[in-house]
Amino acid sequence: MLNLASLPDKKVRSAISAVVDRNGLQTLLGLQGNVTTDIYPPALFPKLSRRQEISEQRHDDDKSLRTTPLRLVAFEDVLSRAIAEQVARDARRVGLPIEIQSVPFPVLVDRLNKGDYDLLQLYWGPFYADLRHFLAPFLSKSFPPSGNNFNRYRNPAVDLLVDASQALADHDADCLFSSVRDMILRDAPIIPLYFGNLVRASNGTFAMPLHPLGYRPYKLAVPINEKPKG
Repeated sequence: MLNLASLPDKKVRSAISAVVDRNGLQTLLGLQGNVTTDIYPPALFPKLSRRQEISEQRHDDDKSLRTTPLRLVAFEDVLSRAIAEQVARDARRVGLPIEIQSVPFPVLVDRLNKGDYDLLQLYWGPFYADLRHFLAPFLSKSFPPSGNNFNRYRNPAVDLLVDASQALADHDADCLFSSVRDMILRDAPIIPLYFGNLVRASNGTFAMPLHPLGYRPYKLAVPINEKPKG
C-alpha cells in the first residue's frame, strides 16, 4: 500500500510498480503464491482474469524521481522481509531509495492507522466472492473508521461505477468492473504483487473475535461455548 499523502505523484507510484521484478518475486514465493499486476484474483473472479505476460522490467535511472529515502514498513517474517528487500532493490533502479522498517504486526497496524509510512506491506482478501465487497478498499465511503480504505484513495468515477453495478446484469457488470480495474491501476494507490495460495476454512463450532482491520484472527479461535479472548 502507498501513502498517497507522502507520494502524491502518480508518476512515482507507477514507476515503483512497473519496475518490480516479478520473475524474481515468483522465485521467492515458490508455491506460496502467484505474482500479478492485477487486482482481481483469478481464482475468485475467473471471468475477469486476464492473461499477463510477466517480464523483467528495465528502466534507466530517472533523476526526476530521486527523493529522500522512502519508508517501507514491512512484516518481520523471512518471506516478507525478502519481498521488501527486492522491492527496495528494484526501486533504486528508477532513483528511489527505500529504507525498510521491519516491525511486529501490532506496530504495523498502528503505523497504518496513523499514516506513518510511505509504503507498507498489507495483505487482504474478501470474506465472500463479491466484487463490490472486494473493491471496498478503493471506495470513498470506506475511509476509516467506516471501512478499510486506509490510504484514503478517492476516485469519484470508481465510486459511481461500483454503485451503478448494482443494477446491471452480470455481463454488463463485468465490463464495468474491467473499467474500474483500469482506473485503479492507472491511479496506482497500491502495488499489486501476488495472490497467495493459502486456503483457510472455519468451523462453525468455533468463535473468532473480529479484528479492527476487518478480519478474524484464526489463532484466537475458541469453542463456541467459551468466550473469545481479546
